[in-house]
Amino acid sequence: MKVNNRSLPERTADTILMMIHKENLTAGMRLPNEHILASQLEVSRSTLRAAIKILADQNILRVERGSGTYISRQFGMSGDPLGLSAVYDKRKLVSDLLQIRLMVEPNTALLAAQYAKKQEISLLHRLCGEMEAEGLSPQEIIEKDMAFHQMIADCSRNSVIYHLLPMIHQMQILYDYVFPKRHGEETNLEHRRIVEAIENRDGAGAKERMQYHLLVIRSRLNIDESDKFV
Repeated sequence: MKVNNRSLPERTADTILMMIHKENLTAGMRLPNEHILASQLEVSRSTLRAAIKILADQNILRVERGSGTYISRQFGMSGDPLGLSAVYDKRKLVSDLLQIRLMVEPNTALLAAQYAKKQEISLLHRLCGEMEAEGLSPQEIIEKDMAFHQMIADCSRNSVIYHLLPMIHQMQILYDYVFPKRHGEETNLEHRRIVEAIENRDGAGAKERMQYHLLVIRSRLNIDESDKFV
């Protein structure tokens, strides 16, 4: 009887996952190109492609045609692990998710001020600049906003926060669905102040500014709710 009947692509996927953990690869990082990686793993390119597909289906890797294979920001998570899409009252769900954010993200910013690397801080500044660009679509604004907050989670060096944040950030999508008004200039300024505190290694300041940012969002929700549902 065979002790291990897993296929070669499955075993290759396991090896890639071990490599990710061993080399401490994080979200957004690019794997070696297909030729190099296949050579390193001593498998054919077809086997490698099958292994990458397995990991992509598990939200561990993300394949971008013409660019490469990257560590996914949804590392290991299904599309709706908390079942939030089944909650009928979207307004209450937005409020509940924001409460969770208020519990988690201010302290995440504090940790980011302690542990963020220079290149990560540079990326935060770049994300701020991208959000300030004119002509962004609503979807692009949501994506960049989520990327900004996820980057702060990355900087915290807390693996639980790293995995938790994409789930609670469903609020961004729900917020646009329930309350379509945007407050771009104010939000951009709040983001800049958070990054300045992180850059200055001011943990207390980063925590306070993140809390203020989220409290302002909460106040906007209360105002916008009466405007939309009349």
